[in-house]
Amino acid sequence: MAQINHDQIHLDSPPVINNDRTYVPLRFISESFGAHVEWVSANNTVIVSDQKTGVSAPNLYGISIGQSSSEILSILGEPQRKDRSSFGYDWWIYNGDLNKYIQIGIQNGKVVDVYANGKGLIFDGIKIGGQQSELERKYKLTPKVKFEFDQVHFTVDNTKAEKKLSLVDGVPILFYMDLHQSSAPTLSSIRMISIDTLIKSKMIGYGYQYSGGHLNLDSPTTITAQEKERIEASFERQLLDLTNTARIRRGASLLTWNQAASQVAKGHSLDMAINDFFSHDSSSGIEYGERLRKSGIQYRTAGENIAWGQIDAIEAHESLMNSLGHRKNILNNDFATLGVGVKGNYYTENFVTP
Repeated sequence: MAQINHDQIHLDSPPVINNDRTYVPLRFISESFGAHVEWVSANNTVIVSDQKTGVSAPNLYGISIGQSSSEILSILGEPQRKDRSSFGYDWWIYNGDLNKYIQIGIQNGKVVDVYANGKGLIFDGIKIGGQQSELERKYKLTPKVKFEFDQVHFTVDNTKAEKKLSLVDGVPILFYMDLHQSSAPTLSSIRMISIDTLIKSKMIGYGYQYSGGHLNLDSPTTITAQEKERIEASFERQLLDLTNTARIRRGASLLTWNQAASQVAKGHSLDMAINDFFSHDSSSGIEYGERLRKSGIQYRTAGENIAWGQIDAIEAHESLMNSLGHRKNILNNDFATLGVGVKGNYYTENFVTP
């Protein structure tokens, strides 16, 4: 027991005396002075921050919007891979432990986007797989979210079941919901993103009123053909990571990359993009199994997912997980390998067991 202002407080851990020094639990001391204490399991670090001054920013594994790239390196080390996003920044991919999977968007040396979906993630006391009702109690999710940026007033439609937006201490948080894990929606993943990146990416539907600011919402970003190929290759590898993270959370085996199947998938996405259609059959009427065989791929079991219109791999994956047929392929323990092909905003996943 400890005493604060004559009040008896129960300690989770007793004080320890070592070499004539008394050690008391850090959480007890910090919270007694009104501080916030958070354990970051990704790197076994304790973060103590002042709640009153708002120093503690929303974070995923200790990573917050606006942090410097050098801070990220000190917390998580070098990423396993660096990908390119379609929004002008790089993704730092940390996939060494899929239970703590995280990808971090870095632009001009600062964090502008963070996404995590590993089963080890806990955000503000809410775990991946937690009920949507927990989010609603904590963040009061409303049908419309309003905010201002650069003298432009935005109103976001927040009624979509599969994705909920909340401003947490001024930081936009996207809660992706799993509509099929249980009878009620559960938390699938979390994405923190800077307000300007959220707006310019157009990953949410919004209306806005212009009131004298200088924000150009409609200016297109010119992307070279070489840059597009790099972005598409990034999406392909990310979809493998995201698929495996979803599988490991549910006890399924990990898939390995299948380059030959990826080339077949790429060909189908290209076919759909060039000929402006969306189907499992090619423009000449060939179904995916025959396309695999014609490319010399022999298989015992195969399946295919296709998606269209999503702005990046994260959005494509979350959309596929909320479609029962596509979800079945993603989690099917009979599959052993995966090849992904992306062209523009057409996505094809070929699951193959040799």
